[in-house]
Amino acid sequence: MIQFADNSKDAAKSPTGKTRQFDVVIVGGGVVGMATAMAITANYRGSVAVIEAESHLAAHQTGNNSGVIHSGLYYKPGSLKARLCAEGREALYRFAAENGVAHERCGKIVVAIDEAELPALTELERRGTANGIQGLRRLSIAELREHEPPSPVWRDSMLPKPASSIIASSPVVTQNM
Repeated sequence: MIQFADNSKDAAKSPTGKTRQFDVVIVGGGVVGMATAMAITANYRGSVAVIEAESHLAAHQTGNNSGVIHSGLYYKPGSLKARLCAEGREALYRFAAENGVAHERCGKIVVAIDEAELPALTELERRGTANGIQGLRRLSIAELREHEPPSPVWRDSMLPKPASSIIASSPVVTQNM
């Protein structure tokens, strides 16, 4: 990892002890820092450095999160969050497939546990449909029990989210480094 030289905050020492300067310095070797570095280096010919305080990449939030790839179910239809979530999800699926990063399109089930939660479930279904989430449908109690036998239930108020997935977070960061 690149460490700042003691006498300069603008220069970094290489393993050989020589001071180097970079055109672009990115602080943090997590998923955001490394994705930023990938995007910059795709079309940029200057020098780029990623500075990470730890001895390996993805040592903090990226390496310790649950690896959920969100579907966009909760975002307001037509919003920037909804659009970026959908685009980012698909880009991450492509990246994982192209680079052999373990991921699973396992989905997620949203459950209304009592009648008072049914309007919220209906709203999530509306948002998911408007945001282009494929395979969104209500489950019967019997179908839910096939997936989650001990789940609390209220009639047929379950809603699967096949667009939600999980991914091995650390390999996303260390691919092609």
